Amino acid sequence: MFYHVSKKRGFTLLEILIVMAILGILAVIVVPQLSQRPKQAKHLKAVLQIKSFQDALEFFNVDRGVYPTSSEGLDGLIRVGNQNHKKYLEADKIPLDPWGHPYLYLSPGLQGRSYDIASFGQDGRRGGSGWDQDIESWNLNEENSV
Repeated sequence: MFYHVSKKRGFTLLEILIVMAILGILAVIVVPQLSQRPKQAKHLKAVLQIKSFQDALEFFNVDRGVYPTSSEGLDGLIRVGNQNHKKYLEADKIPLDPWGHPYLYLSPGLQGRSYDIASFGQDGRRGGSGWDQDIESWNLNEENSV
C-alpha cells in the first residue's frame, strides 16, 4: 500500500529571519525620509506665504506709494479704509506661520531694505539651524535647503 505524503513546504526559520532583516534595513532607510516630509511641507508653506506677502506689499506700494508701517503690520494688507482702499490679501486675518507663530514684519526694514518679513521657524525663536532656522524675506532667493 502506498501512502501519499503531502510535501507542503513552509518557510524555514532562516528564510523568515532573512526577510525580517531585509524589512528592517528598508525601514531604517525609508522611515527617516518619510518623517522629514511634514517638516519640508511646513518650511515650503512659510516660504510661499512670505512670497505672497511680498507680492501684496508690492501692489500696496504701487497703489499708495508707501509700505504699511511696522505698527500697521501685515494687517495693513487686509484692512479696507475709507479712501477706496482695497484688500491686498484675500484673508480675514493674517495667517500665522505653519508652526503657529506670528510673522515678524518691519518697515522700514533693517540694512536699508524697504521691509523685512520673517518666520522664526519651528522653534519660534530667532536664529537656529535645521528646521529651527529662520525663514527671511531677504534670503528667499538664496533659500538654503534644510
